[in-house]
Amino acid sequence: ICESQCAIGSLDLHHVDPPSERGLGQEWRWNRKTIMTSKAKKYLNRFIEPIKKSLLKAGFKSEIITEKVAVDSLPIVRIILDSSNWNDCFAVYGLVADIYIPNPDRFKNFISVPRGDGYQAIHSTLFGPEGRMVEIWICTRDMLAGKKT
Repeated sequence: ICESQCAIGSLDLHHVDPPSERGLGQEWRWNRKTIMTSKAKKYLNRFIEPIKKSLLKAGFKSEIITEKVAVDSLPIVRIILDSSNWNDCFAVYGLVADIYIPNPDRFKNFISVPRGDGYQAIHSTLFGPEGRMVEIWICTRDMLAGKKT
């Protein structure tokens, strides 16, 4: 497990370059403004491509956005569904989990149990190509706009 986590960690190292991180996957680093390097962008595009194909094949209309919330966090892929049915989020999660292996310790169902501020979505961490971890957040446009399901 440690070997995988160490390899995975190189995707989210920050630009400050403390001594413990020198020489570890510099091409995967994010800079201080959380702008992705070109290799990280290529990796996430490779991660997203089979998801896009699966969503289209299943008839889901969506927008997929990649982002980085904090310098030391995993990259995030948001899938925003053009649907008002919250069950579609679970169906999409099933499609994505058929493509990439989910980390069972990192799944949050904020749809059934919304956060205190009313936020609703499914959050999960998946092992993408090369075993690198990527967070995925799935919600509908209504959820994103703060409308209760």
